Amino acid sequence: MKMAFRTLSGAWIISSVLLLSVGPAQAQTPEERAGARSAAHSGLDAYNGGKYADSLDLFTRAENLVHAPTHLLYIARSNLKLGRLVRAQEAYQQLAREKLPADAPQPFREAQQSAERELAGFEGRIPNVTVRITGGVDTSQVKVTMDGKVIPSALVGIPFPADPGMHKFAATAPGFTAGPVDKPLPEGGRDTVELQLVASANSPTVPAGTAVPATVAGQPAATGPAATTVNMTPAASTSTHNKNIPAYALLGVGVVGIGVGTGFLFSYFSASTKADDAYNECVKKPATCSPTSDARKAVDSLDSKASTKGLISAVSFTVGGLAAAGGVTLLILNGNSSDKSTAMEKPTIRGWVGPASLGLSGQF
Repeated sequence: MKMAFRTLSGAWIISSVLLLSVGPAQAQTPEERAGARSAAHSGLDAYNGGKYADSLDLFTRAENLVHAPTHLLYIARSNLKLGRLVRAQEAYQQLAREKLPADAPQPFREAQQSAERELAGFEGRIPNVTVRITGGVDTSQVKVTMDGKVIPSALVGIPFPADPGMHKFAATAPGFTAGPVDKPLPEGGRDTVELQLVASANSPTVPAGTAVPATVAGQPAATGPAATTVNMTPAASTSTHNKNIPAYALLGVGVVGIGVGTGFLFSYFSASTKADDAYNECVKKPATCSPTSDARKAVDSLDSKASTKGLISAVSFTVGGLAAAGGVTLLILNGNSSDKSTAMEKPTIRGWVGPASLGLSGQF
């Protein structure tokens, strides 16, 4: 099964064929196909209007939904216009290396040929930089950054490509720092940045044998007052019936939500099928299927209605499922609490709050 879209821009016609039957692992939903078409159309308009950041974002979204060589071509072109030469090179090379099937549509082949031609024309513009570390520190413990992002240790000491422009380099090691150093990298240039590590005046020292508090998610360990415990155990109720009223209410909301979600799910499938059928009929008549034609607007309207129904279905299922789960949980907790003979055996939930951490604990 194939779908195509065409958009005229000057003398260039972009045509992406979305292959939807490659295999089960690559199957797309009607909503994803419609979304990819819409993103690619908007991306081309943004590119032709000089809005290259928007173009990059939109074609990247389209490629994430449905792969097409034409998407990659405009991802590379948009990066190139934004001065991101390294990313442009990677996108061009990915497209140039792609092995197209023997029956690949002509627009795919033209996109690959354009990538090979454009890649050869700009690769010489990419600058190369070498970062060297001095100071007699074990380089295996050194972390080097460029513009705040860590450079892989395998690249330190050898030339690697970078985008042209001003860059900020720095390095750190236990007890040592270097930089930051600002370095302009002109197009096509080859340069070296030397970072000399010196002892940090503010580097903390930990006496031997001192216990180091544990940290959570890389954050400093909590110090000062002990963690505060907040008792969140539900108060005992004098009436089991009254305790179960919220549970029954949640269960009722859950049933309604799941019912609404089911109804809109069937409606979504019906609307998606109508949108696909209308699009297939539209592309059979290219002359009357331009992006601004009534036929294309009708397809977009059907796509929009299907997406809305799908969203309502998903929200209804989510709300209904959460409400039902909450109701069942309350019934279980209330039942357990009435069966226990002592307060120590009752279900309890406690929250604890510390200077740098929080959490829940409990007994059921």
